[in-house]
Amino acid sequence: MKNIVIVGGCGHVGIPLGLALSTKNFNVTLLDVNEHAVSEINSCRVPFMEKGADEILRAHIGKNLSATCDKSVISGCDAIVFVTGTPVDEHLNPKVGDVLKAIKQYLPLMNKDQLIILRSTLFPGTIPVIDKMLTEALGSVKLAFCPERILQGKGIEEIFTLPQLVSATSPEAEDEAAGLFGKLTSKVIRLTPEEAELAKLMTNTWRYIEFA
Repeated sequence: MKNIVIVGGCGHVGIPLGLALSTKNFNVTLLDVNEHAVSEINSCRVPFMEKGADEILRAHIGKNLSATCDKSVISGCDAIVFVTGTPVDEHLNPKVGDVLKAIKQYLPLMNKDQLIILRSTLFPGTIPVIDKMLTEALGSVKLAFCPERILQGKGIEEIFTLPQLVSATSPEAEDEAAGLFGKLTSKVIRLTPEEAELAKLMTNTWRYIEFA
């Protein structure tokens, strides 16, 4: 596995992950609809405060790291990382359809040999729904859920120091995802998708309590 595309890559979750992966000699493309954020990254400017980001960006931009709005980059990559979470409506009910819609727009460019990684908060039970949709479209699919648990501003530091949670809908996808995140940290914790969904919610809840 060499070429990685991060969908939504120019935000607070995508940039730290992309920069961290670039230091491990992966070819990383940050795909985003925000043209200004894409331009900032390609101009070697981080659009928000992130400890250690400027140095890594200067070392890797234009070499094995780039940003783009061109979604065709999806077709040539080995792994796709989606950092799209589950939004909620005005009554705090999860809008799972929005997650499916975000993934569907890239389906024509995806293939069954790619590792598909979901990274942000997902409502419990969302993984089987996404897996069914992808399987119907692509045949067999390698789907993993590896939730991030980073603090804004210290994302890169925490990616390298916190254990990474890895889950998947197949042993092959789990092994590939564990191998990828094992390049970033010394400890990978393997979970079922349901355990990973709940673990992500629990860590979010703990941080909200700490902030309060």
